[in-house]
Amino acid sequence: MLMRSLLLVIGCLWALPAAAVQVNGCPDFIPPEIAVKQLVAEPTFDNTKSLPSIRQMTIDHGKDVVSTHDVPVGITAASLKLDSRYKLRLSVNPNDNMACAQVSAYDLNIGFDDTTVYLARELPYYSCSYRAVLEHEMRHVKTDRQFIGNYAPYLPDQLRAAMSRIGTIRASSTETAEKRISAQIDAFMADLGAYLTQQRQAMQAQIDTPAEYTRLGNSCNGELARLIAEAKKAGGY
Repeated sequence: MLMRSLLLVIGCLWALPAAAVQVNGCPDFIPPEIAVKQLVAEPTFDNTKSLPSIRQMTIDHGKDVVSTHDVPVGITAASLKLDSRYKLRLSVNPNDNMACAQVSAYDLNIGFDDTTVYLARELPYYSCSYRAVLEHEMRHVKTDRQFIGNYAPYLPDQLRAAMSRIGTIRASSTETAEKRISAQIDAFMADLGAYLTQQRQAMQAQIDTPAEYTRLGNSCNGELARLIAEAKKAGGY
């Protein structure tokens, strides 16, 4: 279902006719070479931050932090990267000096290469509660990897459709043509990034549920529940 949703949403944004419309006086459109690379990196771990510091991180960096608890004892921080590069095929019509441009190659790197798992320093190192929180956070890491693995295979077709939609740009100069292509690519990538971020958040929300927080609180003979209660009693929450 997730894959079908992506195809429907992006497909509607970039629906194409059966053949690319040619611009008068410009070379025929040639489909560009497309390459999509998944970014995969092992997470780093940090157990030096206090409970108040971790909570402040969820406030300051909400879009990159996975946590919905009012007193987070651990968080996974990772930003979805969409790093794209493209090349243009440029030409100038000698009859009217009008410039023609089209995308000849498009490379996209997508994934998470800066994941950090933070565990509150109040958690005794490798205690039962420490391991319980670590296991929970690693589920977030695994979900991000699954998310990229699910969506990345469908992106080449979406990029081909987007580049075909842009097609061949005819303008008064190569600089103007480049700017027009760049603006359309930026708009497409903004829509794609917003959609993928929304889908990622929906997948991650399936982990941070009230039932999961209750389970964690009751685990390890209530160690986490006592830690959270003490933090609330100390104030600032």
